[in-house]
Amino acid sequence: MARVEAGLGLHSWQFESNITQCNLCRILVGWDTRKISVTVIHSDPQWLTCDVKCLLDGTSIRTTFIYGDFNAIISFRDRKGGDPRWHNHMDDFSNCVAQTELIQIPVSGLHFTWHNGRQDNSPILLSLSPPPPRQKPRFKFLNLWAEQEGYEDTVKAAWESEVWGNPISRLTSKLHNLKGYLKLHHGHLTNSISDKARAAKEN
Repeated sequence: MARVEAGLGLHSWQFESNITQCNLCRILVGWDTRKISVTVIHSDPQWLTCDVKCLLDGTSIRTTFIYGDFNAIISFRDRKGGDPRWHNHMDDFSNCVAQTELIQIPVSGLHFTWHNGRQDNSPILLSLSPPPPRQKPRFKFLNLWAEQEGYEDTVKAAWESEVWGNPISRLTSKLHNLKGYLKLHHGHLTNSISDKARAAKEN
């Protein structure tokens, strides 16, 4: 296996396989140690279960990729020619995938891996991307603000604040300022309500 790994030319990569579980290496997992770390949780002749941690943001997942010759298909597009009576096997396999809560990974490249009893031995490259960063919640205007005392003065103060730039830039800046003023105004009202409720309980 060392010769195979060296022949790939991936110098910053590390590899794990299930060669200790069987005479032949059926599964070889490689990863870029500059980006992720991988810990093998369980090894079997048919599968590897790994913890994958992204070194960039610290996120981690436990993942199992299942790959093999199942002698069954999920969709008619997964085979060409042959016995047309295979739809019963297709239903059974689809039900199995659904019940085990597995997800078929979208693929690109060669679609068929067998032809006339011959296997193409094409490797599989999986790309694990970190989850997108959480976005700040969008600003929501509460209709009750317009009915509260001091609302018009708050809007006027924000709108009359001095900003620079072209007309669109000034409009954007004033809207941004207004958002801050309204949040501050809402905070004062919330504190006032809390104080009144506390005073009512004490009395």
